[in-house]
Amino acid sequence: MHILNSNKYSGAENVVIEIINGTKNYCQSAYVSPYGKIEGFLKKNEIEYIPLKKLSIQSLREAIKTFKPDVIHAHDWLTAYAGKTLKYAYNTPLVSTIHATEAGRNSGIQGEMQKYINDTEWMLTYESSEVIVNSNYMKNELQRLFGLPFEKINVIPNGVSASNFTVSERDYDFRRRYAM
Repeated sequence: MHILNSNKYSGAENVVIEIINGTKNYCQSAYVSPYGKIEGFLKKNEIEYIPLKKLSIQSLREAIKTFKPDVIHAHDWLTAYAGKTLKYAYNTPLVSTIHATEAGRNSGIQGEMQKYINDTEWMLTYESSEVIVNSNYMKNELQRLFGLPFEKINVIPNGVSASNFTVSERDYDFRRRYAM
């Protein structure tokens, strides 16, 4: 069960869709987020969607009645406390994906709000049995910022589906003319 706070299609949401599509033959997944525009993309990709009125423990408890997960997958700090609560309430492993850190987004931690977000990110990675990042750079950043064990962090590069792109014939005259 993938938990996201966003209801629109953007970078992290694309990553989740690619993870779900890439693991369809191995496990059943559900995408859980507040109701919104993301629904169209999920329908197009034939991904089970459990829309929430809002991201809350109560709405997630209802989602778990519908979809009994073997793993709870929290994406970024906005779902950290919900993921931790569900982990303990349902005795279910928690996995997290850190798409970016507050320290990285802001070249350090400057104020109280950034400290809160940084601490929440640390808590999420601490509570997770496995942490996923998209690059070795992010893996090193999490090790440096949060002191995570090397073995706990898994690098899964962001991917794209080649089937989403149409390849046309190359225009070699155009390429020669513009030195491409």
